[in-house]
Amino acid sequence: MGLLLTDLPQDILIVIFVSLTVEDILSLKQTCRSLHTIGSADYVWRRSVIYFDLPLDLPGDAVVASLSSNELRDAVLNALKLDRKWRDPNLYPRKASCIISRCDTFVDALQILPGGKWLITFQVEQSSRTTVMSLWSLHDISHAVITFQTTFRGRIKSHQAFHDRVRKEIRIAVGSRTGDGCDSVRIYKVSTRAPESSPSSTPWSIVLETQPRELVDFGPLSEVRICGDIVTILFDNGMEREMQILCFNTSTRARVVITGLDLLHAPSVYLLFPKHFAFVGSGQCRELTLYDLPRSVLESSDIEDSLCEIREPIVTCHLIQYVGSTTSLLPSDGPTDSSSPQSSFALAGFPFFGYDDASETQMFVLRVAFHDIMNLGPSFSLTYASYKPSFANQQVMVGSSGCRAVWIAKGLDVGGCALQKFSAARAMREQVFPAATSSLMPAFSGLPFNPQDCQRLAFDEVSCRLCGSLLSGQVFALDY
Repeated sequence: MGLLLTDLPQDILIVIFVSLTVEDILSLKQTCRSLHTIGSADYVWRRSVIYFDLPLDLPGDAVVASLSSNELRDAVLNALKLDRKWRDPNLYPRKASCIISRCDTFVDALQILPGGKWLITFQVEQSSRTTVMSLWSLHDISHAVITFQTTFRGRIKSHQAFHDRVRKEIRIAVGSRTGDGCDSVRIYKVSTRAPESSPSSTPWSIVLETQPRELVDFGPLSEVRICGDIVTILFDNGMEREMQILCFNTSTRARVVITGLDLLHAPSVYLLFPKHFAFVGSGQCRELTLYDLPRSVLESSDIEDSLCEIREPIVTCHLIQYVGSTTSLLPSDGPTDSSSPQSSFALAGFPFFGYDDASETQMFVLRVAFHDIMNLGPSFSLTYASYKPSFANQQVMVGSSGCRAVWIAKGLDVGGCALQKFSAARAMREQVFPAATSSLMPAFSGLPFNPQDCQRLAFDEVSCRLCGSLLSGQVFALDY
């Protein structure tokens, strides 16, 4: 009589389960009690979800290592259900909830954190030349509340927030410029322990606030990025002198200035990861270069500025073979949530063209993931999708997993403008789902606004939550 699968030692069965996709684990668990028991082990699910290709909405402020197999299974099932819904070409918003009503300010920027429960808005008061930054709790979308609010002079140049689920706090890094041309940086920590609390009772603190003209010697501020405890500020001096990066550790307050960046980095996409930073070149130099963050900013507690010459990249990859040189590249953010089981980002590419009569053309999304940087390097996943060309594609928002994206396709008139969505290709057992694009919100949809009216978009690929701001100062959240 032949050997049955259940006759194998338990450690061998665990190795088999870990090598399967989560869909196959769900199927194998249903065959018998013994395999159901092994397939329900916390270790199996914590390892398997690392390679799950859809973004997961984890419960509460949890991270993968703290969740049980049942909780991870539910998160996977919810992700699969949401993926089927997002792929539906007949999916349209049923309701638009007003977050900010009409007011005398306009919204300069928006960001939704992974999970769709937190929204950050930056409203500009033109009369006083100040910016109001608000953190909104969207746990009840019909009753959004402000849990934190502050005001500062000037307008934002760059911003990014990071949700630390372990410490139950959101860190917000903001780079701004005042009317006299001075740049400044502020970093806030806001508690998420009481999502429905009022701004006056929410614990918060300022981790860093630069003084007037403190950053003048670095040059014009270009990008502010935050990932975990690390904040980096990229200064772009154009053709005058080398670029610099100021690194800051929000826990130890260590500061390091990276020098020696050449002019090839100037027009690049800049990204930050837990222990690395990366550039993606533009034009003919479509090259990904990945560098180590200085150990002194990761480990040191020295708060005095120290200089560090940029080292050789640990990874250099040519992207021309994936993205060509005749498309415009639009990047996602890097990791913005501590629950992400892996580091990845995505690039959306649209061909350069004006409005024509072509029935359709192709766009692509390239996903770059880092599983084992030192031994394996990054992995690349490229997917193409056909879509009807438009006069211009604006407010392109692509998720860091590369699974989903949205953008406003501008037409020559209001009727030709629509909100479009993208779904990446994926395979599940013997079934293959091709990449697809479709209209998410056409013009004259019956909602309080048209896609043509949107000035800013914020999109979360984990929950598929989408928010848009209008010229009137209003902000709406779409519900499907």
